[in-house]
Amino acid sequence: MRSSPSWILLLGVGACSVGPGEALEPPGPSDARDAGAVGVDAGCGAYDFTTDESAWRARVPQAIEEAFAREELRDAELLPLPYQTRGGLELASIGEAPMVQFVATDAPHIHFRDFGSGLRVTLPRRASFVALRFITRDPSWRLDVDDRRFDLGAAGAGFVVYEGECAGVDGFVLSNAGDDVQRGLSVYGVAWW
Repeated sequence: MRSSPSWILLLGVGACSVGPGEALEPPGPSDARDAGAVGVDAGCGAYDFTTDESAWRARVPQAIEEAFAREELRDAELLPLPYQTRGGLELASIGEAPMVQFVATDAPHIHFRDFGSGLRVTLPRRASFVALRFITRDPSWRLDVDDRRFDLGAAGAGFVVYEGECAGVDGFVLSNAGDDVQRGLSVYGVAWW
């Protein structure tokens, strides 16, 4: 029996590629590619996207994490939107509703396909940092936060963290810019502080 992967709310690019019919394992800390930081580095109004999980864990060990383990849903159950998780995240559609389902495996997660303008994830409170742990089979997925965009990159497991501006972050939007909406995005965890 495998244990659930540890994770930190980091949104990022994956290190593993997946071929047709291959199974993906839940992302673990060693699955992510260390791509460093992208963003502005000084003063109020500064922001940063980073994929360095170990540095972020060391900097913010007290992060609040939502790993969907406390949800009382059946496997493959479609979530009615808006939906609030037991950890306080609110999931809502923007435009045409995406299909969001709960997957109850040894590593519970939400899986969604975007048929419209994306899925808005609102945090229970404003935060200085927000992170996402995910697996995707499509390189067209992107993260929008504070009017900034981060392309999640190659298919596979990944993570990224966003350090917000002085006012903090209240949420983010996940969307697919491609034509192949059948290749969804699986979110294994969201963390914030």
